[in-house]
Amino acid sequence: MVYEMWSGPAASVPDAESVMKTMRKILDEMSSTRFEPRKIFTVAERHIKSIFIHSFQDENNFDLSRVRRCCQAYPQPDGKLIPACVHNVLGRKKELRNDYSKH
Repeated sequence: MVYEMWSGPAASVPDAESVMKTMRKILDEMSSTRFEPRKIFTVAERHIKSIFIHSFQDENNFDLSRVRRCCQAYPQPDGKLIPACVHNVLGRKKELRNDYSKH
């Protein structure tokens, strides 16, 4: 549901208003006092139970429409964010070439 809210039109999530209200409540509860990691985990554990399944792409199944909706990104040294789907296909090969050229 959060993925659909991130990448799709607002109307694609039937209860978007309620979901956003709940997310705001959780974030408010987490930030109501000074930062305490244990408290953050306790609040998150009480409210959030999720299973994330992410199908990674490679050069054999690269799909530009999925890349456009990708909500997982790798920060780059220049400040840009590269979608994970692109990084795994293009960026990873570049990293491997650089690693092998050092040996």
